[in-house]
Amino acid sequence: MAFFTLRNVNKSFGSFKALNDVSFSAEKGEVVSIIGSSGSGKTTLLRCINFLESVDSGEFFLDGETMFSGPIDKLTEDEKRAKRLSIGLVFQSFNLFPHYSILRNVTLAPELLIRESLKRKGKKKDNPKIYDGIVEYYFQGVGVDEKKINEIIQKKGAELLTKVGLESKINVYPHQLSGGQQQRAAIARAIALNPSLLCFDEPTSALDPELTGEVLRVIKALKSKDRAMIIVTHEMEFAKSVSDKVVFMSQGEIVEAGTPQEIFEDPKTTALKNFLSATKKKEGDEDVRREERPD
Repeated sequence: MAFFTLRNVNKSFGSFKALNDVSFSAEKGEVVSIIGSSGSGKTTLLRCINFLESVDSGEFFLDGETMFSGPIDKLTEDEKRAKRLSIGLVFQSFNLFPHYSILRNVTLAPELLIRESLKRKGKKKDNPKIYDGIVEYYFQGVGVDEKKINEIIQKKGAELLTKVGLESKINVYPHQLSGGQQQRAAIARAIALNPSLLCFDEPTSALDPELTGEVLRVIKALKSKDRAMIIVTHEMEFAKSVSDKVVFMSQGEIVEAGTPQEIFEDPKTTALKNFLSATKKKEGDEDVRREERPD
């Protein structure tokens, strides 16, 4: 089985079928971009993967673990929480805590989870692989001396912010950053727990075009042999350059899936051809508006 597998996932809101037998997979190190028009089910799919919505049926496997099989409602809240630790999610709208510094935003979840793990030492854990993995990732073999917790977590947080180009901003607050900087901070927070799967939901949709490039460069640099990535995006050139696979969704279904070359250069269905044509026209109109904008 692949590192990441979704199989026959279905989701309805009342009589509206949001997802219809959605299936795809990815190997470790691969990036899958999901494209499609608004309302095609892309964000709903990500929310199901992250346990923010309950599926009606279907299966999800990640790194040899069954994340869900059938309705998510069968899982307890503690089980959902433990499974969610394997998945990082970057939202469209950043969702940073406004009353915390950027560094505190990044280090809060690891600190809480490590302290919880230490309290559970010698007791049964909800998910030993996850909790022990967090401790190992942060302490790197130096043990779990609680006196070292703050120092090591702060150092890790600063390293993550440096990785996304925010080393000079660690003590500032979200309102003091540009939209692009806030999104990069949100990315650092998403990777703080070293997730096996990293998901992005339209990560540049809330940004001005001038700030989009800096975020896309950071995302591209995060491609790693140690994880899989799923990116819902409206940036076609980015999807073409970063992806190993591209999935095109329409009306809750996967209409086409393949390599970037297959999807963008040799589309098979009328739906995909029309979508790509409309996207090119929209990008052209935006280019004209930028050129006409006064200095």
